[in-house]
Amino acid sequence: MHKIEKNVVQGIVRRNREIHPGIFKLELEVGRQPSFMEYQPGQFVNVYLGEKDLLLPRPLSISMYQDGLLCLVYQVIGAGTLRLAKRGVGDGLAVSSPLGKGFVIKNNQKVWIVAGGCGIAPLPGLCRRLVDMGCEIAAYIGFRQEAFLLEEVEKFCKQVHVASQKGTMGYQGTVLDLLQDRGKQNPPNQMYACGPKEMLREISKYAVKEEVDIQVSLEERMGCGYGACLGCSVWIRDPVLVRRKVCCDGPVFDGKKVVWDDET
Repeated sequence: MHKIEKNVVQGIVRRNREIHPGIFKLELEVGRQPSFMEYQPGQFVNVYLGEKDLLLPRPLSISMYQDGLLCLVYQVIGAGTLRLAKRGVGDGLAVSSPLGKGFVIKNNQKVWIVAGGCGIAPLPGLCRRLVDMGCEIAAYIGFRQEAFLLEEVEKFCKQVHVASQKGTMGYQGTVLDLLQDRGKQNPPNQMYACGPKEMLREISKYAVKEEVDIQVSLEERMGCGYGACLGCSVWIRDPVLVRRKVCCDGPVFDGKKVVWDDET
């Protein structure tokens, strides 16, 4: 392993497999880089495919980092992720050091983690850090149909509740329906949420109503990932309205401060 430019590391693919239709889990050996050893759950990396027609990097949330192995879980949705899915064992792949700001975690809290679909990707690393900090975790996770990556979350959580919109497993309905049905009896000190923007908006409103602090990981299209292009800006009330960049000011924000689309 060696750095190919500042803050970018050349890794080696150790595994890259489809774990669910269109969902891949990539394990990349990057070594014991100090920046990775200090990563915060919720941060992401830029993946550089090194192809002339794909100049912009692909930002992917860090699922886990342990013993020199970086794990990324991603969905194939375009040309870049399609080519990434074709990378095989032994192939080289350049990634940035961890970027952005992750979740703020305090000791010995009772927490809920809430995720929808590919929002489950950063949860293994988040759950492990929460356990290390002495937190008690209950997870509420929603899928359209079948679940994936659940086993990576279940080994850290006291409770895991699953919802599927089509009723193929667990509770039939959305993850918000699940929370409203089963969550009120044992409220947490803190909520962490990852997933589609519409879900994060509704979960944040739920947290406001229940008077629970919430941190959300926002998903926005990024051009550079370093704060230069301003393409991923969002409105934050802090306390006046200000523009913040998801790539470097986030992607994790206080859910109660985010100005959602229906509030503009």
